[in-house]
Parts: sequence; structure tokens; C-alpha cells
Amino acid sequence: MCQYINIVLLTDVKLDKVKPLFTKHGLGCRPFQNNFILRQIPKGGQLVNTTVNQCDCGSVIASASHPSSRDIQPNDIERLKRKGWSETKIKNWTESKTKTNTQAKERDKERDQWTKFLEEVIMENKIGKVGLYIHWYDDKMEDEEIVFNSRERVSLTTLKGDTLDKLNYDILYEFIP
Repeated sequence: MCQYINIVLLTDVKLDKVKPLFTKHGLGCRPFQNNFILRQIPKGGQLVNTTVNQCDCGSVIASASHPSSRDIQPNDIERLKRKGWSETKIKNWTESKTKTNTQAKERDKERDQWTKFLEEVIMENKIGKVGLYIHWYDDKMEDEEIVFNSRERVSLTTLKGDTLDKLNYDILYEFIP
């Protein structure tokens, strides 16, 4: 169905206190319950969906698993002509490719927003860690039977440009100071 990015906060974190940071960084802040997930988190936690629009498809998070776009080269057009593509089909492909490249530039902005959000929510609020996972949902968020493949710790000090791009689905990432 769709990709969603969710945050796991410790149970003692006051959501009302950190909610302004979600908004500041262009993220949604919708708490939800999913017992399949909560059973996998020692001491429980609070699940927060960060989606602002309909879904998080096309997000920078885990984008390395999708083919990256590059600028259109003259030999691309020639190759399509040799394949027998019409001028109209080539024009449509070019417009689509240009839109994808624009989205790639928007991903840089989104990557920066996520990095700053994680740094601020952990450091300014003295939260020991923040969990983050990405999942392709087939069912309602509250009912999906998600089993994490693993857990990985990511230090904010090692958070560099493409770290968020390289995250994988169904792994609980724990961001720590």
C-alpha cells in the first residue's frame, strides 16, 4: 500500500513537550498504538507517525534502495529514438525525469530537516534515544503485524549526508547522542 516513517519515543517523554519540534521540522506528530510493535520494545514506548501528507512514499528515508535519478544526457534521447520512441513519448519521459530530478533536490532539504529534528529532539530534550523505522503498510498502522528484522544503533556523531538514505525497511534504528 504505502510507506510510512514512524518514531518510537520512550514512555517518559512528554509528547506535548516535543511536538513543536515535529512541526518545526515539517513532520507530523500523530500518536498511535500497535501491540505487535510495542511487544518488541523493552519497557514499551510511544509510537508516533510523522506523516504530513497521505504517505511517506518518495521520502529521502531509505531512498538508496530506489534508483537515483541523474540529469538527462543527449545520448539518452538518441537511445530512445533508436528504440523507436515517438517525439511525444520522449517529451513525456523527459518531463517525468525532470520532475524526478527536482524531487531529488527536495530530498536534500528533507534530509537536512530529519537530521536537525533528530539532533534537537535528542540533545535539547535530553532524551537518551529515539527510535525510527520505515515500513510498507498493507493494513492500518494500528493493525499491521510488524516484526523488526533487527535493531541498530546510530550515533548522532556519525550521522552524515547519506546515512538516512541507506536505512532499510523493518529495522528499528535507535538514534543516540
